Amino acid sequence: MSVPSAPGAALEPGGVTPGAPSIVPSAARRASSRAAATYAGAAVLAREVEARMLERLQYIKLLPGRILDAGCGVGHGARRLAARFPDAQVLALDFALPMLKAARRNDHWFRRVLNRARVDCLCADFAAA
Repeated sequence: MSVPSAPGAALEPGGVTPGAPSIVPSAARRASSRAAATYAGAAVLAREVEARMLERLQYIKLLPGRILDAGCGVGHGARRLAARFPDAQVLALDFALPMLKAARRNDHWFRRVLNRARVDCLCADFAAA
């Protein structure tokens, strides 16, 4: 998978931009795994994007049955989605197992016991499908 080099750049078949740097999935997974312990405190941009997206959900009169948080990191956004939509099944997906372990540690035990704002975690590579 490659990242477009400029807005509006032409893509080759398969979504690859000529000359664009490639993202190596195994290297990205290792970097995410190493960052898991300190990610929550450093994810300023992720929190800002999360806050803006959750704010926009106020205008949508939809009650989803299932929600997928792909690339959930340490699960902060997934927990907020579960709180916003308490009847929905929330699946937090990330390709770095240490991120999901941090997400489980951050989910308070009493919420899991009471089965409220529950988030199921799945370690998988969304792009591999």
